[in-house]
Amino acid sequence: MKWMCTLIICFCLTNSQSQSVEYKTFAAVDSFLDNRNDTLYIVNFWATWCKPCIEELPLFDSVTAQNKNAPIKVILISLDAQIRWEDNLVPFLNNHAIQSTVWAIYKERPTDWIDLVDPRWQGTIPATLMFNNARQINYFHETSFTEATLNEKIKTLTHQ
Repeated sequence: MKWMCTLIICFCLTNSQSQSVEYKTFAAVDSFLDNRNDTLYIVNFWATWCKPCIEELPLFDSVTAQNKNAPIKVILISLDAQIRWEDNLVPFLNNHAIQSTVWAIYKERPTDWIDLVDPRWQGTIPATLMFNNARQINYFHETSFTEATLNEKIKTLTHQ
């Protein structure tokens, strides 16, 4: 099992379109959530089998495209089962030309780490965490966003 965790953290599968999925353990994600730089991170938890998740993915890709030079970074964390990564997740990303950073999380017992992401999270997806630890910003949203709601929230948080 130890070798599998190392493989999941380090292995990066890229496709011909230069898109990639980084495979992470929750410990790696948890460490990232402590990031102290002055960037607004928008972390969306989703899965390929979740229709509302898929419907809002273009909104996050739009945020990525519009903020290439701004201190705003979108990370899409797939909660697809590990056995679906190669056959479902990677082809999905290729077919939808997802340009945002994508991580797939290796999740042993999600109930052990959901509260660590945000105690308000009931475990449903889509769910989005927006944070900037340097400016003490922490916002959690446990439903789908509309384009207007997402853009307004980002605007509000970047002007705090």
